Amino acid sequence: PCPSCVHIRPSRKRQLYFAEMEPAQPARQEVTEDKPTGPWIRYRVEHRRLETNELMNHRDSEEPDLDDKLDDDGPQRAAFTLVTTYKVRRPLLSENQHFAARPTIASPPLYSLHFASPAIIHALRSVVQYYPSQDLTGDIVITWPYAILVHHYDELTQYRNMVSQKDPNDLCEREKGADEDLSLLLQYLDRSIMPEVRKERERNERGFYTFEYFWLSMRPGATCLRKYDSGSQHPHPWVIHALTRGAFEYPPVPWTLYCWQMRYDGRYLGRFLEETCVNKWDGESEITNIIVGDLDSDVDMPEAVSNQLEYGKTYWNLLQKQCRHVKGKTRAIIPKEVSIDTNCNE
Repeated sequence: PCPSCVHIRPSRKRQLYFAEMEPAQPARQEVTEDKPTGPWIRYRVEHRRLETNELMNHRDSEEPDLDDKLDDDGPQRAAFTLVTTYKVRRPLLSENQHFAARPTIASPPLYSLHFASPAIIHALRSVVQYYPSQDLTGDIVITWPYAILVHHYDELTQYRNMVSQKDPNDLCEREKGADEDLSLLLQYLDRSIMPEVRKERERNERGFYTFEYFWLSMRPGATCLRKYDSGSQHPHPWVIHALTRGAFEYPPVPWTLYCWQMRYDGRYLGRFLEETCVNKWDGESEITNIIVGDLDSDVDMPEAVSNQLEYGKTYWNLLQKQCRHVKGKTRAIIPKEVSIDTNCNE
């Protein structure tokens, strides 16, 4: 048979290695002859060429182990599809071979969620306010470790609860089925990524981070303060734009952090996008040069964050047209106190 038609399975040694990266799957459901009537998860395995990403073959199933192949979606489409993608390398033919050897697995499996439920798609577009690194237009595909879903887990839960409390007659077309579809998605997250997320959050509360889950504390739109060196007394405020690369790639590479900050060019004050490289580290590490603060709550706000807020309020007040006398220390250049009189006639 044609080698591309052969179902490719990794060796036992590779299976044990890849199992460490595989997200936990929902418990196996009893297989019946009837098609599913409620929301369900479709499982797909794809084999793609390492060099070109060309699809060689795939199989769909209602079960994680792909024992039972579905020919159609039944009376209701799957809420989303969990796609496991293997990159494979086809060996070259030798002079004495009539057929190429079976393709070999060239990398660990890549996992992605492909959404088909209009209710889930509408919920995501409703609760996500700022996430430049994730495209929510057209077909929505979210790759492991599902960062945008984890960052908006609470918002999706609140949205699901809000919809479930509505009268069915008051639901708009895009909200119908949201209760069941979102419950299915949240249950999947609880079984796959959330256990490790909760462990990482416990580390973060102690001031420690792991390289693999560094993305968890770097939610786009959050404000952070960064010291450029250990001797710096004044941290610089940033607003996180996106965190890319890092553990999102295989093999892992340093993280690339993009943040907005304000800069003054002598005439105008405007925003500037800065790029920072975060190198890899092993195990748990304490990060002292970056502080992430919650500006929506004054409870347990780091002192450095609250000080920056006061600086901002003072600066904004100085921009207003009014007579003022300011006395205090400068931030840099002149290491002494200065007095400034603003002229209300200008």
